[in-house]
Amino acid sequence: DNLINSPLQYRKVFDWYEPIWDSLTTKEKNCLGYLCFHFTKVSRQDLQLISYKGSNFAMFDKLMKDIEPFLNNSDCYIEIYHDSFRRFVIEQLFKVNRFYHQKLVSYYLKKKDLSLYGRKYITKHLEAIGHNNDLVISTYKKLRKNNYFDCILRSNLDDPAKVEIGRSFVNHFYFNKDIKMLVKYAIFTSN
Repeated sequence: DNLINSPLQYRKVFDWYEPIWDSLTTKEKNCLGYLCFHFTKVSRQDLQLISYKGSNFAMFDKLMKDIEPFLNNSDCYIEIYHDSFRRFVIEQLFKVNRFYHQKLVSYYLKKKDLSLYGRKYITKHLEAIGHNNDLVISTYKKLRKNNYFDCILRSNLDDPAKVEIGRSFVNHFYFNKDIKMLVKYAIFTSN
């Protein structure tokens, strides 16, 4: 990324990626989309359950082999091999980005114990979906009912992540004109 330091240079790299993208199947594009909208590395098992729930291991293994040139595969975790390609994929899928964020929120909410990833990033996915979305509104209600933010404050997450999550709650209540909860979470976050 030190070599790509302007939008024009990114455009040139994106032009190079375009024919590669056009040659991919819908399943390959979708899988790459889940990887790109996921904010950190993802385990192979989680990726399979997120992107192809119900598919057999052989089909998923073939898919992973087909997209392997675009992946950095280390320590049982997978991520896109280069940030420029991640940015390219996000740009290609921008019109449907809510779909990917909704799928990620749904997946992590269904896990019995909200994983570290879920605790740290679920509110970022909710913000990406938009504050007036039914899934977002019901998820914030569920998180509030389950004392999610209290758990976050007592967790071992880093302080900037805790503040970011608190800010997300404050923004949600602001956009939904819930003054009582806005004040409560603003005070909670500032402490």
